[in-house]
Amino acid sequence: MIVAESLQLAHDAAELVHVDYEPLAAVARAGDAAAAGAPQLWEERDGNVTVDADLGDAAATDAAFARAAHVARLSTWVQRVTGVPMEPRAAVGVYDAAAKRYTLYAGSGGVVRQKRELAAMLGVEDAAVRVVARDTGGNFGTKNSFFPEFVLVAWASRRLGRPVKWTCERREAFLSDYQGATSPSRPSSRSTRKAISSRCAPPT
Repeated sequence: MIVAESLQLAHDAAELVHVDYEPLAAVARAGDAAAAGAPQLWEERDGNVTVDADLGDAAATDAAFARAAHVARLSTWVQRVTGVPMEPRAAVGVYDAAAKRYTLYAGSGGVVRQKRELAAMLGVEDAAVRVVARDTGGNFGTKNSFFPEFVLVAWASRRLGRPVKWTCERREAFLSDYQGATSPSRPSSRSTRKAISSRCAPPT
């Protein structure tokens, strides 16, 4: 973490940091990540699929499609998206040494979850943390969760003995804001002389 008196000083210091990255196998499409043999995201998991659920009567649906006079199928997907609010994320951390209490100012969709998670990450009781969310600005789902910068500004405030502020830049937002995962689907519809019905299944 870099803390500086100005944004320019912080940028200059960041340019002095050298990171050695190890290339890892990767896939770019969600459907490919769910396939057998795909690069594993978490080693402790058996696969990359988090939830696998079926709704409706599969047998009845298959039978209805088998009787259909016409069947239309389409493979499509919704691309990965992010909220891109006009107001980027920002946070101010303040530590009161006399009260031994952290205060986090951060626009978000709520304060209860942020308070609980901030206390856990700092290793303190919930009563030692206060979270204030005033003007949230645009959200679109991207500001509902806890972000690493929240705990960093709070921790740094105690370490330095003064308030610490962070404001996200647009290029940071594109990389680090929580995003909606890509959603591949394979809808199909059937028709008879009396009815038209449809179903949706993940691509195989």
